[in-house]
Amino acid sequence: MNANCATNRAKELLRHYIRIAATGAIRQWDSDNSAEVDDIVDCIIAAASTPAPQPDQPDQPDPLTRIAVALEQIEQHLNFIAATKA
Repeated sequence: MNANCATNRAKELLRHYIRIAATGAIRQWDSDNSAEVDDIVDCIIAAASTPAPQPDQPDQPDPLTRIAVALEQIEQHLNFIAATKA
């Protein structure tokens, strides 16, 4: 069961039991009720254990490439400073 389905199922079951509790509509607790409560717990655990999707992020270059790019930018900046002083 995927996280979305588990989340929706848990919400549906909790709404059902809260409505029953609020209206006093249940007369007798049976094994179906217990199974549905177990299902609620399973759905919550499934939803909580599925990692949240990460926003699309561009791949980061490796550290040496980032250092090389930074050094090139520093060199360009120093060349610009030297050219403006001349």
